[in-house]
Amino acid sequence: MNRTLLELPREVISDNLFCYLDYGSLCSVAQSCKELRICAHTEQNWKALCYQHWLDVRQSRSKVSWRENFIEWFKTLGRYIEIYPEIKRIWNRIFNSLKERAPLVYKTLMFDDDNNEPSGNILVDGDGFVPTSDRVGSERDLKMLERTLSRSLPEEFRCSYRICNGQNIGNRILLELQKYGMLGMFSVYHYALCEVLLPLHCIMARGSTHNQSKLIHFTSRHFFSSGQSTHIRMGSSRAVCLVDSGDLKAGNVIIQMEGDESSPGASFVYAKTFTEYLGMVATNLENPDLIVEKDGTMLQFFKEPGCEVETYHVKVSVATVLVPEFSQLSRVDPRLMFAYRITMSMDENEDPKYECTLQARHWEIVEYRSETDRHTETVDGPGVIGEFPRIAPGVSFSYASWTPMKTPQGHMEGHFAFVGRHRDDVLQVVCPRFKLRCPEVRNFTFNRGSTTSE
Repeated sequence: MNRTLLELPREVISDNLFCYLDYGSLCSVAQSCKELRICAHTEQNWKALCYQHWLDVRQSRSKVSWRENFIEWFKTLGRYIEIYPEIKRIWNRIFNSLKERAPLVYKTLMFDDDNNEPSGNILVDGDGFVPTSDRVGSERDLKMLERTLSRSLPEEFRCSYRICNGQNIGNRILLELQKYGMLGMFSVYHYALCEVLLPLHCIMARGSTHNQSKLIHFTSRHFFSSGQSTHIRMGSSRAVCLVDSGDLKAGNVIIQMEGDESSPGASFVYAKTFTEYLGMVATNLENPDLIVEKDGTMLQFFKEPGCEVETYHVKVSVATVLVPEFSQLSRVDPRLMFAYRITMSMDENEDPKYECTLQARHWEIVEYRSETDRHTETVDGPGVIGEFPRIAPGVSFSYASWTPMKTPQGHMEGHFAFVGRHRDDVLQVVCPRFKLRCPEVRNFTFNRGSTTSE
């Protein structure tokens, strides 16, 4: 015997039929009659929809009902309903990684977490923190930014800033914050760089200053001399393309180089979309090889898996990073500056008789000019960066240096000459081959191209 829909028990309708409806269909069917409205307003279905679209399991926007909770979410973030879950999941990964591995960086982020506990504090001298009120970006601020740029922002960029409004860097650049950029830092010789995720009010200030309506700069790379915080200059900030421009596509995350008249708009492309870039940041923060110093500073150096080798009880590992600030995309004299960080260590359980002191270095620097043409330059010299470290059980020594390349790909490898405790044996400690590879380059073609390295 056939039965009409209204003849079915309410729980069958709500639990076995309406559970498959999306939020729009559920709202529509609720307007058909009183009986189906009761079935459509079942708490369990709206609870599932709250998690599906907003990742909310706490009923954080309204305690009246799960349906009212969904409505409150929709009122503020409804335009992002299709992309919010993916971007929020990525941010949750970032929040969790920073909270565990770099808590001082985590404390500078401006967001509301699931427990409505405010974050977004700025470091000050001593142990105190100064709280901020603008923890998340507002639609009003985003619209003001669009008016400033005379361009529409990518939806995923807007959605991301509705979740986290960058880092609270205050009204001035503090010495402490130079170390705690969310996107990491590095130092080589007397130079150091820190990259901060900008809040919307800083992005707006930069937008009105730069007046580059084709790009939106969302990070600040502070480049300064180590120990001289008053001598700070802006580096090559990351930006999102707002329009297609040459080989660049709207949505690309780039660092645009100054170049010259022959290569205007030459850029390093780090991701095709802002969501892809955020995912890369989250993956990097989850990487067990991410270098986090004892003071909570995260380094931008990337360590390739397996880029570690042990010889004569001395372990050598390498991590690298491209430095756009000292690179040049010019057809006359192209140059890519790669920084690398070498760490030498000896296990604390090794026999003290294996103690040794570094005397010299040998490098082979290879540029990939084509699939068959590879140019090799050899560099030899005493010590490293003017030092002759002693490696003993439980001792670790790290140093950073850089080398210029004229091609977007290449590698380095070599060895360090150590002498043992009795100075009658020379130990050749191998440094593993490590790749020097820049991001994809657009609006520029490399010509062929000498190098020196510590």
